[in-house]
Amino acid sequence: MEYIIPAWHGQLTDWSYNIPQIEIYDGINRMRVLQDSGREVELVLTDYQPQMTTKLNKAAIYPDKIFSVYDKLQGIQGGYNQILSFRDFNWPDDVIFDFSPFRVLVISENRLFAKVNFDTQGKILSVEYFDNQGQKTKNLIIDSRGFISSAQMGDKTVYYDEEGHWRFIHDVQSDHVVINPQFNEFGRLEYSHIIDLIQEAFANEFLCHVQSSDNLIVTIENRSTISYEKYSKYHPIYSLSHWHKYDKVLDQIHSGQLIVPSKHMADTVEGKVDKDMPITIVPSLPVQVRLGHSQRIKRQIIAVFAEKMEYEDLKKIVEVIYQRLIKDPEGEGVHFLTYTTGQDALVTRVIAELKEKYKGKFLTEEESKLQGENDIEEEELPVLYIKQDRLTSTASLLEIFDKIRILINWGKSDDFVQTTAISNGIPQLQNFVSATLINHQNGEICKNAEEIAKGLAKYLDNMNNWNQALVYDVRLLNKYSEDNLVKIWDKVLE
Repeated sequence: MEYIIPAWHGQLTDWSYNIPQIEIYDGINRMRVLQDSGREVELVLTDYQPQMTTKLNKAAIYPDKIFSVYDKLQGIQGGYNQILSFRDFNWPDDVIFDFSPFRVLVISENRLFAKVNFDTQGKILSVEYFDNQGQKTKNLIIDSRGFISSAQMGDKTVYYDEEGHWRFIHDVQSDHVVINPQFNEFGRLEYSHIIDLIQEAFANEFLCHVQSSDNLIVTIENRSTISYEKYSKYHPIYSLSHWHKYDKVLDQIHSGQLIVPSKHMADTVEGKVDKDMPITIVPSLPVQVRLGHSQRIKRQIIAVFAEKMEYEDLKKIVEVIYQRLIKDPEGEGVHFLTYTTGQDALVTRVIAELKEKYKGKFLTEEESKLQGENDIEEEELPVLYIKQDRLTSTASLLEIFDKIRILINWGKSDDFVQTTAISNGIPQLQNFVSATLINHQNGEICKNAEEIAKGLAKYLDNMNNWNQALVYDVRLLNKYSEDNLVKIWDKVLE
């Protein structure tokens, strides 16, 4: 059995507050590669994850088995799954339901009695109850398998099994835990800290069943609830990623082997772990052959991934791109891409500053359309293709990259963006070293904005250079294909 122990911490948020964003759950791609190679995989969760089935559904994957520490603590048996409706709850006789796009308001005696919140898949996420003064008195957390998982009341959280029996109570303020004596399967009825209960259950219910032929693939990260020293005698395969900080726990690693997603990370940690520990580079994302269709589009679109950019760098890069666009407004364009609202706002600010600096020199496509709709007759100005998007789904990223001619990636590596660029045959310009860019082959490592200008000229003004980059990307596609990842994993797991 291949046990994947990922870094899953956060819970899904209320749909009305949820800001759409790309979510890459740790371990999912690793699980997919191993399952596709015919290996049996068990997902091991050490944190409270009442929406784990929703997360797996969103990722379109399901492990062969699941072990959840909290399922053991709550006495939840595997296989329980039902559809829970907000009408299944016990409501007052005079209740009125007020429906909104994101939640159901429950009205009783002419006041707000409760709010039913939903996740992005339409499942009940939580139910909040309110007193006569509008103060929240209780918050029920609903498991995506269709039952009340826990109830938050002040400083105390009560955890239930799927039949509604309370199993343990956690005082968030003092961290004290009380076990229901009717269902006590643990060493004590009380624990001073919940971490002690979690570690005990993990050791007794999971680790003691691991066999010598099994493999533990454990993500190293600072927020882990399980001490990494507990894995030592099982010859674990530790994994590092760009998405989780690990600087505070590397000193707990004393045995096993280490896998990292890039040579840069391998060089970074080499002197921080035992010198005898093997370090293997295993790309975190398999590359799928797509090869975009930008060559069929008249306008050459420059993509700028601005998520990791600082203000000054972005401003200089925008200036370089503007000088190209103003010379050929119909032949070139720019598309800014970000993940977060903060960086999206930064892009908006820099574009606004560009418009102010060159006021009266150009129009954007949106401004041109607005003039046409209002029949405004003004001096004809060049219309520039300047677009920005905050990436909220993998589908949106794939659709955009299908039409991209070249990618400027600045600041830090992003595995998802870079592998998508390779799979679409897009040359990249960046200021850092990564395994997915071979300098002067499928892109350029640039030190400053001036070198970006040269890189843009190299690949946009000369189709031969662009085609050579495409050919090299195809070679990398073979290197980072799922078949090759399987071969790497076979060596790691042997």
